[in-house]
Amino acid sequence: MKAPIEYYLAQKRHRGKSRVMRLLMRLLPFQALRTHYGPVLCCNPKDKTNVYAISGDYGHVVSDHVKSLPGDGVFIDVGANYGLFSFMAAAHMKQVYAFEPNPAIYPFFVRAMLLNDAANIVPFHCAIGTEDGLLPLRYDSGHSGKSSLNTQGENAGKSFTVPVFNIANWTVLDELNSAASIHVKIDVEGYEVGILETLKQASWYQNIKSIVVEIDDENIRKFRSSAKDLYAFLQADGFTATIGLTPDKHYDEIFSR
Repeated sequence: MKAPIEYYLAQKRHRGKSRVMRLLMRLLPFQALRTHYGPVLCCNPKDKTNVYAISGDYGHVVSDHVKSLPGDGVFIDVGANYGLFSFMAAAHMKQVYAFEPNPAIYPFFVRAMLLNDAANIVPFHCAIGTEDGLLPLRYDSGHSGKSSLNTQGENAGKSFTVPVFNIANWTVLDELNSAASIHVKIDVEGYEVGILETLKQASWYQNIKSIVVEIDDENIRKFRSSAKDLYAFLQADGFTATIGLTPDKHYDEIFSR
């Protein structure tokens, strides 16, 4: 039964495909499936984010970009979730560093590393921030991709306390100083500018050649910044946006230099 379902997954996206897959994943106890994008992911039908990653509902802006990255480059995945883009990068790139703080999701990611034979991924079970510490991570079990750090001390609702580190001076990342090129994906539901401020402190920041960022002005404003600030920050450092600032509420942007 698994083979025809994976064949169906490999086909083009169509309306309702994620709903079909969510039903099948609930009815059939698959531990893992080869996704529309290629990598194998562990299954969690209760989580829309997992179903979307498996069925192909993330579109192809980010996946096409990751596939185009050079083999001698290094990929940094900030907000790796179930690991879709980390595994895509690991399939042809030299090294991947993946950061996922959510304790409900991280075990799925680590198990999938074995399924994808991704020995060139270094996984970190923590968040990235401007300062070391502990912060609440808001968690939506039905859509884990909406999880976000709570840096304002507000009522976090359902949350986990997670470690946050400023990675700029981590010696374990010293090899990035000699990396031919570094490529970063950031998906942290609004804290993107904080991540960029942290990366800029690193001695290897100059080796970053592309950054994929999820743009959602409403989410970014929760962290006292804006999409306009994000664009200005990267443009000041020599990055050029592929799309440019738009009134769209939610989209993926690729910055390169």
